[in-house]
Amino acid sequence: MILSICVVLLSVFVISFFTKYKFCSYRRLILSYSETYAVNSIFKYALPIILLSVLFGFRYEIGTDYLNYKEIYETSFSGSLKQSLTESNVEYIYAFISHILYHAGLPYYIMFFVMALIPMCFFYAAFKDKPFLIGYAAYFLAATGVLFWYFNIQRQGIAFFILLFSIKYIINKNFGKFLLCVLVATGFHISSLLFIFCYLFSFFKYSLIIKPAILSIVYVFFGIFASSLKNILINLVSIFLTGKYQYYVDSIESWEMGIGSGFGILSMHIVDLILIFSSGFLCKYFKEYRYDIYFRIFYLGSLFANIAGTNMVLSRFPFCFTSMRFVLLSFLTYYMITKWKTVNIYRRTGWCCILGLSILMLLGNAYNNPYEFIPSL
Repeated sequence: MILSICVVLLSVFVISFFTKYKFCSYRRLILSYSETYAVNSIFKYALPIILLSVLFGFRYEIGTDYLNYKEIYETSFSGSLKQSLTESNVEYIYAFISHILYHAGLPYYIMFFVMALIPMCFFYAAFKDKPFLIGYAAYFLAATGVLFWYFNIQRQGIAFFILLFSIKYIINKNFGKFLLCVLVATGFHISSLLFIFCYLFSFFKYSLIIKPAILSIVYVFFGIFASSLKNILINLVSIFLTGKYQYYVDSIESWEMGIGSGFGILSMHIVDLILIFSSGFLCKYFKEYRYDIYFRIFYLGSLFANIAGTNMVLSRFPFCFTSMRFVLLSFLTYYMITKWKTVNIYRRTGWCCILGLSILMLLGNAYNNPYEFIPSL
């Protein structure tokens, strides 16, 4: 647990430090402006991305699916490329990369390194136009569990970071590039196809049509009547899961989270309600960054997640939607820190509550996912 906390803190420090400071200035060195820019880019992006990829990729037995991914890599890609793409029970881009790495004679931990390198690149790219958020984003990425979910569901975790990056094309109304990102994400996890409907949010105004209070009531309603709606959802999902995903259908009603998940789920609901109540003023304040799009994606996913409840299969479908929570929390934290003297007591109390719960959730995730470096290095 302590090592996991240290890994998280080190990650936050690396991301915050390298992003904030320049490595050199062309006025102090005998370098051209372009050469200085290249050096600073390496220091600001390439070096921390590689460091984080080593940290996350060279983990050992973290997450319930770790050994499954290791076994798949070592047993499913020894044949031809066609066999790897059609018989490996994983999506085509993931299978293609794994096939290339396997036939290059590289060990399993290099595969994990590459599969950590890809999402870290998209994480940095997603915040390139919002560098003031990246330090907060690094913390909430771990505190809300997204990072630890990535350790468990690696393929869907990679897909999420690609979809996070694709939001810039929703904002810019560039459907072609957005669709390309969705298709690439689908190459890592099939559930990414659901994200294509999020492009419709590009046609919405930055302000919310429905008041946050009403959105909160709807959120609670979906939670209370989840059991009644779950059967309908299971029938719809069963149609979607065919072929290589049939084993999900066979276990959809039996895969439930453990009882120990209760406090974490309750904490997340409290955080969600605070974010919903905060959505009105944050949508207006961050209209330049289209905060409303991030919020609408998150809110849509949260309704789905409330229906899914503790069902492990159903809860994976809205993962790429609800994981936008860490972005919303980053915006809120930046707002509260910069506007602390002017905000009212209710906003201060809500934010302090979020910070307290985030620390508890971080400790819980670290306890359940003890970090260990691969022993073979």
